[in-house]
Amino acid sequence: MDKKSIGIYLIMKELGGFRVMSLEDRIFLQKSIYLLQLLGINLGYRFSWYRLGPYTSDLTTTAFQIQANIDQYIERFAKAALRKEVLESIDKLKHLLNKKPEKIEDHKWFELLSSIHYLKHISTTDPATITRSNISTKLMDAGKIGFDESHIALAWDCLHELGLIDRKSLPKIKPT
Repeated sequence: MDKKSIGIYLIMKELGGFRVMSLEDRIFLQKSIYLLQLLGINLGYRFSWYRLGPYTSDLTTTAFQIQANIDQYIERFAKAALRKEVLESIDKLKHLLNKKPEKIEDHKWFELLSSIHYLKHISTTDPATITRSNISTKLMDAGKIGFDESHIALAWDCLHELGLIDRKSLPKIKPT
């Protein structure tokens, strides 16, 4: 058990429990860690684009190692606590979950948030030129169906509220 795997276990426990058995669980794990790293919790993972947004195989490997030894983690770290700044960042993730639209599941909401950020800031050389409209098109091109413009707008606003995306990137609205 290394510090990174202990941290992942404790973070996910704080977010409702460590689970990796379903695809939805793994999406939630991947996107939670991506967003936490954006919020300043450096866990050392480097993400690239995959079908369902930002992804790192290293995190999947760590997660399955934790799962293989889950009884030891539960026993050893039942009373372990995370640092204050980690808990504050987790609270921000919980706040994001409270803002999600009713009909979107947690893992899909985090998939949308992390995908918007990745497409805006990581997959381009000039983030200032990427607008919310561009993001909508890129999401549809990437096969992200099930999200409408209101979901994208809300996710954009949530990312802006946390300082993770610049509101200046919104398209200019022409006066009528």
